[in-house]
Amino acid sequence: MIKKFEISRQKLFDGAEEKCLEEIFEIRHQKIRLTDFYNNPLRDLKKEIDEESFNTIVKGSKFSLTNSFIEKYTSEDGLEVNYLKNNNFINLFSYGEYQAGRYLLFLENIWLYSVKKKMDKEKFISKIQSNKSCHYIYQENERNKNTGLIKVWLYNGKIILTWEECPPGLIYDESTYTKDELHNFNSFEELEAFFNDHNILYENFSS
Repeated sequence: MIKKFEISRQKLFDGAEEKCLEEIFEIRHQKIRLTDFYNNPLRDLKKEIDEESFNTIVKGSKFSLTNSFIEKYTSEDGLEVNYLKNNNFINLFSYGEYQAGRYLLFLENIWLYSVKKKMDKEKFISKIQSNKSCHYIYQENERNKNTGLIKVWLYNGKIILTWEECPPGLIYDESTYTKDELHNFNSFEELEAFFNDHNILYENFSS
């Protein structure tokens, strides 16, 4: 999953290159120097994130591929784009000689990247059943083993899973719930797709 932070493009430096090398910039409470990302061309980010997320970054940032042979990506000013990855945060910078002896440095934008982990069915069930105080309830109904139908209720911001029957202590009230809040799945794979689409991590179901 990749998400763009809503920040404005910022000019960090305008001047001689030797002075830029001496500057210390603060990005999201982190002190950064030009040398921290100068040798990190955007194309190398492909080695660290999935292709779909990389393409989303390029398209969402409106970067241009100016040389397909070595994959050089540039900003709207024609400056080469570099990146600095800090945990799940990806800072994108553009830097280069704009005019003779005049170097520009921009913070183009910041992205948050997280890996979608594949759900393990048995591990997921075990987490639900072992957590007695958990608000999420998992039940396997004998009558539904053949169809494998799973129902998901969204209740007070929490997700409740059952195969068929309403969870104990939860009274289904049409005045409270809408049809859009009830999701049916015919397979565990469909449930996993639902979690991915809604950016829900199954690890959150642990105590």
